[in-house]
Amino acid sequence: MEKYFNVDEVIDEYGTDRNLLVVGKTGSGKTTFLRNYLVKFEDKVIHFVDKEEMDILNNLLSILKERMEERLELFKEKKVTNLEGFNKISPIKFKKEFLVIENIDRYFDFLNKNKDFYTLLRQSRCTGIHFLGSTQREMNLVRLNNKLRNNFIVVSNKS
Repeated sequence: MEKYFNVDEVIDEYGTDRNLLVVGKTGSGKTTFLRNYLVKFEDKVIHFVDKEEMDILNNLLSILKERMEERLELFKEKKVTNLEGFNKISPIKFKKEFLVIENIDRYFDFLNKNKDFYTLLRQSRCTGIHFLGSTQREMNLVRLNNKLRNNFIVVSNKS
């Protein structure tokens, strides 16, 4: 666990092509951190899930998986390995996309069973599709299975 909610420090340490889980108590700055992190990206699309919206989340995961697969095919055709490389040589410009899930622990049971989510976590970063989540308790992370948890960088403010 890291001990800060400083966007620039997180970006300096991990770069900008990561999936992030932000852990902190109510009022600790999780939402502010996520907002400040997203501001760092000029050209972006943000999908936001806050309340228990399983149908919306499931649909978003399906759409994002299709986008990822389409992008990977185009990357293969252009012989590039990531979004930045593709956007440099192609007249088509893709934006980074973020799926932000506040209180992600509400969705752990669903996400643990969702194959699209696992596939996306493993393969989507190079296509510019990223996941940002927040939860209030570090102990909630044990409910997220290891294969999913290992695809996130966990940012925590323990002060």
